[in-house]
Amino acid sequence: MGVMEEVKDADWKSVPIYHESGTYAREHGELEQYRESNRANNICKQAIEQTIRKNFDGMRLTAGCEKPVIEMFGPDRVELILANTVQQKSWDGRFGKDNLEWAKSVTIKPDVSALGNDRNMWNVVDSHPAVLDGFIRHARKSIEEMRNPTLKQQLEKAKSMVKTPEPRETGKRTQETR
Repeated sequence: MGVMEEVKDADWKSVPIYHESGTYAREHGELEQYRESNRANNICKQAIEQTIRKNFDGMRLTAGCEKPVIEMFGPDRVELILANTVQQKSWDGRFGKDNLEWAKSVTIKPDVSALGNDRNMWNVVDSHPAVLDGFIRHARKSIEEMRNPTLKQQLEKAKSMVKTPEPRETGKRTQETR
């Protein structure tokens, strides 16, 4: 059983993303929020890794494989994990320039422990960088479409929300109505 099956019933979207460091959280009495956010981040990272493993056939990723991860964890957390990964591995030439530039635009505060360990490394996706680059490209496109739906998508959503009236019987009068 993979991480997606183990945690599918949890409401990970409702766990707020904690943007401050562990040191800040400790100093401000917010350690529980920090830990819960990091737990959700780490499970999101594992879900991305599992999704890539299950959906890469050796040549390409299955179209739309990123959508269940985005649905489970929300676009903001998925972006955070993916941007953190690219920032931590920015030296790797297998990430496309567009993804490198995008990752730089996402603010991720340093989170260094008292022993000098970079806690942001805990949430780095461990998948082949070229495959991960494709996953990131798909995820960014899906998230962009979610946030800025096309006019066609907006119309389809509006149509699905409109109730169509039941057809009314007309014409024949029965004995009872006379």
